[in-house]
Amino acid sequence: MRGRAVMWFRRDLRVHDQPALLAAAATGPSGLTCLYVLDDRLLGGPDASPRRIDFLLGSLRALAGELERRGSRLEVRRGRPEVVVPAVAESTRAEAVFVSRDAAPFTHRRDAGVEAGLGRLGVPLVALPGLHVHEVGTIRTAGGGPYRVFGPFWRAWGPAPLRPVQPAPASLPPPVGPDRATGAWPRHALASESQGGPALHGASAVPGPGEPEARRRLEAWSADGLAGFADRHGGLDVAASSGLSAALRFGLVSPVEVVALARRAAPPADAAAFARQLAWRDFYAELWARGTGTAGADRIDSAWRADPAGVEAWLAGRTGYPLVDAAMRQLSATGWLPNRARLVAASFLVKDLLVDWRVGERLFRRLLVDGDPASDVGNWRWVAGDGPDAAPWWRILDPVRQAERFDPGGDYVRRWLPELADVPDAWLARPWTMPLDV
Repeated sequence: MRGRAVMWFRRDLRVHDQPALLAAAATGPSGLTCLYVLDDRLLGGPDASPRRIDFLLGSLRALAGELERRGSRLEVRRGRPEVVVPAVAESTRAEAVFVSRDAAPFTHRRDAGVEAGLGRLGVPLVALPGLHVHEVGTIRTAGGGPYRVFGPFWRAWGPAPLRPVQPAPASLPPPVGPDRATGAWPRHALASESQGGPALHGASAVPGPGEPEARRRLEAWSADGLAGFADRHGGLDVAASSGLSAALRFGLVSPVEVVALARRAAPPADAAAFARQLAWRDFYAELWARGTGTAGADRIDSAWRADPAGVEAWLAGRTGYPLVDAAMRQLSATGWLPNRARLVAASFLVKDLLVDWRVGERLFRRLLVDGDPASDVGNWRWVAGDGPDAAPWWRILDPVRQAERFDPGGDYVRRWLPELADVPDAWLARPWTMPLDV
């Protein structure tokens, strides 16, 4: 027994409640290689997001610091994991490679290639929980099949027991230095490969990259933000959101720990309302893994319109509808939106401009720090009324009524549309009706 292992980080860039890392450390007491592979298939392409790349690199720097404080280090490679991971396992003479289980279709295909390469070395790929509250495939109907709509899924998801939350390791086995000939990426490149982009923090409610910052946000939210969440979570102000979406997207916090903390820290109604948001995340992951969450046949009877000028105005925040424009200005400036603003902006594109939801989803994915295919596609299809959980009617969110209901004082609109700062409240949601002599 060599007592060596590889921990391959992917969408789980943390050391707290990290089952795969703990198992890798136990398997490799005499040598642990912590690995991240930068895959150009995910970093490049038409849907690439400079903001997410910046956030990823910042999170990798933070992970490297957490590992170094525990006696380990992070090896960052660039290339195809199907080639890089087996090469690292061979170079370090590892007994096993550990990962957090990911059932997304692309990941499944990629991991099959990695597993084939490892199999030629006699090295297993060991997948453990870590990305979801309840693992994909574990919430099932009484007949053993998958749920097709959210309501019954949520009723089964809520009572399902959580796995125990595991503490971060106090120390880790010593690192094993891979053969540099296999293509190690210089560690300083974590700082030099940034793609730039506007600041993401502060007013956007998006915490900075990295696990320590995400945990600070989680602790502050559980102490100050959870109480009353059931009544506030549909709002537009910063306090209405946990701000943890990007942290969950990159696995900077454990979704199991988040739910467990909410249930301890909040009244039952507030904890359930918050947990429901993570249940949607698990539900969309289920659909994505089964291939039923992808863009399929439309259930909308009317034809989509080609409207480049309308899309351009929508993207730039120049539609003339203040709430829609404020949302798109915030998205452009920060890479983040509260859920209500996302729904209103998406509904306007699909239901008012009659533009194919796929256009909006692609544009959102390029801009959002927390962009995630399963959740993004699921939410856009929900708005469009096209998908497994579609309603038999059109969901239309009137941007005027939404502004009057969720931004009655105009704070949100005035923040992102300063040109409307002096418009009185009575006309702010529909400024085109304001008398000229006001």
